[in-house]
Amino acid sequence: MNIFNRVAAQCSYQDPRMIEGFYNGLKRVIMQELVSEGKVILPDIGSFRIVRHKARRTKLLHQMGTTILPAKITIKFLVNRNLKDYVRGRLNID
Repeated sequence: MNIFNRVAAQCSYQDPRMIEGFYNGLKRVIMQELVSEGKVILPDIGSFRIVRHKARRTKLLHQMGTTILPAKITIKFLVNRNLKDYVRGRLNID
């Protein structure tokens, strides 16, 4: 059973194609907001943020030299505290 069928079952058996359309729309909105705002907050789930890393020098352990890691942009997802606590409680993790 794919994710769209499972979500449809949680939503009183709505059409999985409708769920898939909603998901694709949400995905497009998240991508557009990340590009324009740099962050997206999903209430009760978490937030996506763009993080810019500066170029830096690092040591090569197997050689006696250094190299420069180039600057890069990454996307981080920070989980909401309520969701984290819920999952920990369900899995009995302290």
